[in-house]
Amino acid sequence: MRIVAAALLSLVLLTGCAAGTASFGDDSVTDAAAKCGPSTVRTAGDVDPVKPAPEPDLPATVESADGREVTVRSADRVLAVNMYGSLAEIVFSLGLGDRVVGRDASTTFPSARDLPLVTNNGHDLSAEAILRLNPTVVLADAGIGPPEALDQLRASGIPVVMIGDEQTLPAIGEHVTAVAEALGVPDAGKALRTRIDRQVEAARTDATASSRPLRVAFLYLRGTAGVYLIGGDGAGSDALIEAVGASTPGPPPGSRASGPSPARG
Repeated sequence: MRIVAAALLSLVLLTGCAAGTASFGDDSVTDAAAKCGPSTVRTAGDVDPVKPAPEPDLPATVESADGREVTVRSADRVLAVNMYGSLAEIVFSLGLGDRVVGRDASTTFPSARDLPLVTNNGHDLSAEAILRLNPTVVLADAGIGPPEALDQLRASGIPVVMIGDEQTLPAIGEHVTAVAEALGVPDAGKALRTRIDRQVEAARTDATASSRPLRVAFLYLRGTAGVYLIGGDGAGSDALIEAVGASTPGPPPGSRASGPSPARG
């Protein structure tokens, strides 16, 4: 996805000891500069859906990440919500963005940011706001809730498919496949997964080995909210850093080994 590829690209610049500014998709990124220094990478402004747009083949019965078997009969009105906005990004990237009826607080890319908001108090789902949108399927993961809101949606007869919330590079492809199968577009899922794998592998290949392996800290600074976090083990950022041969700083003595996920601030 665009966020992951751009994050890897920023690490490529760092491990390659380049300085300058580049945009995701810029083939000249490795020529940004010839000396060490700060680098800035700008993500693409919007998602790039697979083409041609697929037509869902439904009904489809899938195993939800919570162990339930869920049958999806319509993808006409899709709601994809989680802590990171990544599920909505997958749906749009699959070419089904015109079917999405709402968004969570983290879904802010241009194609989706004008959709009705269904979260309040940060990332808490509003069952009432969701029901007003009359979705035919809801995609979510364990990072968003409260569970009572999801139970209320199930009780109303809306299929709720839970997607795994593991934050690693291999998990990205697994999430794409799970979403595509739930929405009845498995071939589009394969195409998107192949594209993502190709982008990640290109970033790995471009990463220049360093005689002094870098130790990289991922900082999450949330605007004016006063939230300052460092990504620890399992936060997702550690997988990106390790993918290019760098490492994350260890926890201070006496602290917990795993830091909070940077997107949970």
